[in-house]
Amino acid sequence: MLTIPVAALLDRLSLVQIYVVATLVGALTVVYDIAARSYLPRFVPDASLGSANSKLTTDQAVSATLGPGLGGWLAGISSAAGVIFLNALGYFVSALALLRMRHREEAQEQDPAESRNLRRELVEGFSAVFRNPPVRAIALHAAIYNMGGSLVNVGFVVYFVRDLGMSQFAFGMVGVVGGVGAICGALGVPFLFDRIEYGKALLVALFFGTWAYFLLPAFAGPHSAVYLASAAGFFFGFGGSTAGSVIAVTVRQKVTPPELHARMNAAYRLVPSRLTLGDLSQHPGPGRLVANDIGRVVIRTAEPLAIDPYAHFRRSGSFLLIDPADGSTLTAGMAGDAFTEGPSRAP
Repeated sequence: MLTIPVAALLDRLSLVQIYVVATLVGALTVVYDIAARSYLPRFVPDASLGSANSKLTTDQAVSATLGPGLGGWLAGISSAAGVIFLNALGYFVSALALLRMRHREEAQEQDPAESRNLRRELVEGFSAVFRNPPVRAIALHAAIYNMGGSLVNVGFVVYFVRDLGMSQFAFGMVGVVGGVGAICGALGVPFLFDRIEYGKALLVALFFGTWAYFLLPAFAGPHSAVYLASAAGFFFGFGGSTAGSVIAVTVRQKVTPPELHARMNAAYRLVPSRLTLGDLSQHPGPGRLVANDIGRVVIRTAEPLAIDPYAHFRRSGSFLLIDPADGSTLTAGMAGDAFTEGPSRAP
């Protein structure tokens, strides 16, 4: 990741390099997520798994809530390459923290006559998911729920901003309230575990994570009522879904044999547990773009923006579009005809 700000500083950054770095970072992130989920039960007592998962998810929720705003603010006062540099330093600090862990896992002895078999291990992983009723139910629920969440996010943007005429600031604040709800949901899981069993706790989380979204279209009167209803819907919806995620991970860790944790988590990641609108349609025809496509588009904004042609001023001619609902990056863009106005250097 550090190669991006270095290449930008030397005016040698290219799309090929960005794609290579993004691919490597994405692949290694998946490896880390699988390893972390599999390693946690090896040094945390079984009775404390729920609390440990709650703390980890709380950290993630705080990052998802504060990260986009902080990143946008830093990009505004420095540059996108500078933000990537700080992000890389964050990964370095995280690696140092992991190296300070005192727990060391004992290496498992392997029979020299028995070689590793990727196909067999994949079958074992999928069997741990689909032949285990609780894990199978969690995987199917995740696919259905995440598809519904994608539909809600897309529909709410159109309804809230275009149909009701709410401001972009109000829309962003609703997303922030949802992030606060996710933090509260993650923190509240140990409270549920101390009082009710896992199945009932999951039902409570799903209750809040589903009915709350019915508040979104419930009010169409004064803007204050719309804002309060939407904020309440996202607060309880995000809180319930985050709590449900913590409970689901804890149940998966408890009902799966320790020697199959890594294979189960890897197979679980291969299950289509995050469906989007793009998964429900065929490849678009000319004039439409999907993920990772590159094209020339016209963007209309509610208010005028001060922006320069990228070919003349790289720092003030590039931009990111951030989804305020979940903080994810939708796309990156360059203003003007960036590829045909001739070479230039940033001032």
